[in-house]
Amino acid sequence: MHDNYIVVQAKINGNGPFEFILDTGGHDILTPEAAKSLGLEPQGAGTSGGSGEGKVSEQYARVDRVDIGGMTMRDQVFTILPMPYNSVEQDPKAPLAGIIGLELFERFVVRLDYRAGTMTLTAFDEYRHEGAGVAVPIVFNDDEPLVRASLNGRSGDFGIDTGNTGSLIVIGNWAEREGLTLALSKGFDTMGFGMGGASHNWASRQDFEIGGAKLSRIITRYSNDKGGSFSSISEAGNVGNDILANFTLEFDYRRGQLWFTPSPGFTAPPFSRLGASVTKEGPEAFKVVNVVPNTPASDAGLKIDDEIVSVDGVPAKQVSGNEMGRIVRRAPGTRVALEVRRKGETIKTTAELRELLP
Repeated sequence: MHDNYIVVQAKINGNGPFEFILDTGGHDILTPEAAKSLGLEPQGAGTSGGSGEGKVSEQYARVDRVDIGGMTMRDQVFTILPMPYNSVEQDPKAPLAGIIGLELFERFVVRLDYRAGTMTLTAFDEYRHEGAGVAVPIVFNDDEPLVRASLNGRSGDFGIDTGNTGSLIVIGNWAEREGLTLALSKGFDTMGFGMGGASHNWASRQDFEIGGAKLSRIITRYSNDKGGSFSSISEAGNVGNDILANFTLEFDYRRGQLWFTPSPGFTAPPFSRLGASVTKEGPEAFKVVNVVPNTPASDAGLKIDDEIVSVDGVPAKQVSGNEMGRIVRRAPGTRVALEVRRKGETIKTTAELRELLP
């Protein structure tokens, strides 16, 4: 686990190891930079999307060998995809090389122990679940596994997405059918980001039940996107690592089931205490894309399109998006010094964090 997302190391054609996001919601992907470093020649052409309403171009390359731990997969097709900078950056470390997704889960039972920070791969014929836990049937919408779960007593099919670094995203079409739109749209105004770009949503706290466990007052983001994966007419929502980390999970695609074994000790991170949504489009700055009135961000004078070039005196190129997330979740009363670039002018200000979603 790297903060709130899962990273696995893999060797490609004997080179590396490279670091990849483990994503149950995606296929195997290499960034163009990683493909170039491996001497792979992209072929073909297509388009791809994700959360958000945008599309990106894609090509393909055949990889002779993928090694993860003691496991080897041969003759694999990877999509070559220009993933957004904010999805792969680990500033000041080297960026991630892409995604390991469906192709791994199709070939092995995958056990994720969030508490131990381990992934175990077992051949389907050798796998037997041991110990406690609840086996939940899974179905598929394209490449993403779906399980039955319920939000505030309303049942639906929710995607299990280890590429979702947050908690729960509720899809607008399902919320409307279930009569939840009014309650969910009264939440805190915020933005999320994924393969298809920005996704506007509203955050609130709701009760959720999954895998036989009841989780109270989890951070829930309501999305009414008109395009991209969050505009689905069949799914109820998307479950991320801030919920999944309450369990040890065993994905068994051959038998069509996912084991949820409660794993005590996880505390989900608090909601951002800044009141602004920021993203990295390059190493030099965090771009401000949303500012909510009457919050520490607006009190500090932040505006949309501002570029935060340093945080507490540290240049932005040395601060990863994950580290920025930790900074804006510090205890209420913490003062965060920001240096902002606006239309060629440099402005210094301070935001005093406070609770925005109790």
